[in-house]
Amino acid sequence: MKGLMKSALIILMAILWLNIGHAQTEKTKYTAREVYEFFEQYSPQYAVDYARKAVKHYSKITQKAISVSKKEEEEIFGKALLEFHEPPSEWPVSRFPLMFFAIPQRCDQARVTAHYVPTFFSPMSKIGFLKKYRDVKGKKVIGILCKKIRNSKNGVWTMQYQWWPQTDKPMYMGVFLLKIPNTPYEIQMFYPTKKYTEEQLNDKYKK
Repeated sequence: MKGLMKSALIILMAILWLNIGHAQTEKTKYTAREVYEFFEQYSPQYAVDYARKAVKHYSKITQKAISVSKKEEEEIFGKALLEFHEPPSEWPVSRFPLMFFAIPQRCDQARVTAHYVPTFFSPMSKIGFLKKYRDVKGKKVIGILCKKIRNSKNGVWTMQYQWWPQTDKPMYMGVFLLKIPNTPYEIQMFYPTKKYTEEQLNDKYKK
């Protein structure tokens, strides 16, 4: 059964990366302005709604994932991540990197449990990585969010200045963290923007 699940995950990953690869052949580098313009089509509330949809999706597999080894947990979450974007999907996912990313993670172990980009997943899946993670300006983004999320049911925002995949320079972006209820897991959500401050995002866009 484990072998079949691993094979299915590899096939799903191949399908996803064929689609992403096709998008990359069209254009391999974007300007920060192009990325900002893409996300400005959507309200920050859209990012919150996306995160909530991801919470519902991942909550279906968390009880199974928490009771197995770290490797098996990552396989379960990796498969769930790909299933989240299987057609038909209501989310814009075909124009990598012009897409919304909902990343499952664990604050208690300071690591992600799945990621869209394999080269990112390798270091970020290591226990303790998210505690050390800093943006370009040295801000401990996920560490800050993990502290704030302890007392929040609606999620929390912060801002970071960081590289976006295939983009020519670092960008300002809101980072939203939302708990998956009754589990040790959370969802990270990213929203590149120069229009909103951290205070505005926390005041208006988490309900």
